[in-house]
Order: sequence, then C-alpha cells, then structure tokens
Amino acid sequence: MKILNSLIKRIEIVAFILGLVAGIYVLIFFPAKYFITWHTLPTPPEPIAKIISANHMGDIIIRTTSDKKFICNSYHEERCWIEIDYEPLVFGKVLCFMEDCPDNQTMQIIKATGRLHNFGELSFIYSLHDDGIIYVKHTGLVYLPGYMIGAIIGGFCAFIAFIGKHLFLRVISLFQKSLIK
Repeated sequence: MKILNSLIKRIEIVAFILGLVAGIYVLIFFPAKYFITWHTLPTPPEPIAKIISANHMGDIIIRTTSDKKFICNSYHEERCWIEIDYEPLVFGKVLCFMEDCPDNQTMQIIKATGRLHNFGELSFIYSLHDDGIIYVKHTGLVYLPGYMIGAIIGGFCAFIAFIGKHLFLRVISLFQKSLIK
C-alpha cells in the first residue's frame, strides 16, 4: 500500500510531463513523418534533371530530362509524380547544386520551411542523388509559444490526473470503510 501511495503522489508530475511532450508534438510536429532518417520518395516515371520547387506543405516539383514537370506530395506518396502542365512558383531555398554539394552522389539539396501556428517551424529537406532518387527529411524548431502551449496542455493533463487521483482515493477509502463495517 505504501508503494501505491508513493506512485499516486507522483502521478500529476508524470501527467504534466507527458502532456507537455504530447502538446508540443501534436501542435507542431504532427505533420512530420521523417525526423530520424532520410526517406526515399517513389521513383519518378522519367529521369530527373532538377528539383524546381518545394514547399512547406510537402509538395515537391521536378523537371525531367525530357522537360516534363511532375509533382509529388510526401504525405500522399500513393499519388506521387503527377504530370503538371503549368509553370510552378518557385519555393524553397537551394542549399547546393551540382558541384557545390558536399559529396559526389548529391546533385541538389533544397529546403522549404514553414511556420506552424506561431508555435514553431517545420522544414522539409529534399536531396536529389545522381541515381535519380529523391530523399526527404524533416527538421523542426519550437518557439517559446510552443513550449507555453505545451505547458498549458501539460497542466491540464496534470489537473485531470489530480481529479482522477482524488476520486480514486475517495473510492478506495469508501471501499475500506465498507469492509470494516
């Protein structure tokens, strides 16, 4: 019983920490799928000449060696590489191109960053390799309001745990009193 009481006393702290982490993840990093490692996009139907554009919504537009343009959204890879016939707006910052790239396999790296609810930012980094494969990776940054909203959600979770703990303790004490009678 003593162990149970010590665990029950710490439940608000655990609920606050879990709520803080969950709040930051859900509000800021939920759209991100590829934080840890690079992920390959499906192979395009034709050889790639260059990445034309990338935005913070997960869209990447390429130009092929036959001068066709294709679009892919990294969230909906099953509908990847749809041919487009318009001239796209150019988004994203080119980090390197051909000889400027850090290794011989990388032909181009482009980064697109977008703000998320004033709580943080999410970046998509696309890397085109000489074998025609595009890799994508996500990075993120949490702003101070992101931590504040995470703390608010964590506080709410701690409050719910506090109420639940007191209800649980009340039920236990009533149960013990009924057993003593």
